[in-house]
Amino acid sequence: MTATTSAIFDARWFAENLGNPGSIALVGNGSSIGERSHGRDIDAADVVIRMNAFIINNADTTGTRTDCWGSNMLATRRVDELRSLGVRAVLGARPASEKHAFNVALTRLQRTCRELEGLPLALVSEADFDDLYRRLGLVPGKRDGRNPSTGLALVAVLLAHLPAAQIRCYGFDMFDSGAPFHYFADPVYNRTGATERVHRYHDPSREVEILRHFEHAAAGRLQLHGRRFD
Repeated sequence: MTATTSAIFDARWFAENLGNPGSIALVGNGSSIGERSHGRDIDAADVVIRMNAFIINNADTTGTRTDCWGSNMLATRRVDELRSLGVRAVLGARPASEKHAFNVALTRLQRTCRELEGLPLALVSEADFDDLYRRLGLVPGKRDGRNPSTGLALVAVLLAHLPAAQIRCYGFDMFDSGAPFHYFADPVYNRTGATERVHRYHDPSREVEILRHFEHAAAGRLQLHGRRFD
């Protein structure tokens, strides 16, 4: 089952909506993004992608540009807000399929697709997500809420589909701060004041290993900045 308002992410979609960049800044939401002066380097990239509930509050640290919004597709932002921030396209970090997004998750994703109508939207393919599941040792269809993080998914597809681009990642702390994230894959995640930590649905240590493997294999095309990498 596929959302009718979305495309599948590939190089052609990227070129049509964001051009053919030589460099991409992929900006995460780890606390280190506010502690280091990467803003000028971020804004100098050909394309700047920010993720989920990003905030731009200091030109010296976060930079000011946003060309693309990378989303886990479990929560949305208003199209007019995204446009006011400079967003030209949306990249969803999961496929619209029952295999990876079951029942209420699939319904939520499809609703998010509808709410984002008016902006070009592409979703990660099932094949790309299957590869990440394999790397993480996850089982498709198992209803435990475990999934690749948005950051890992976007790094993987950008490397795979845009071989000419250099990808520089900032604020990639990989949940080092221990801040909780509340997803809806299990009702307990939605409890007010829930203390569940990110390791219940992501595997930060394994994701760091995979990102380091990507960095080595990319031979200079991938740069990682954040608490787990600097």
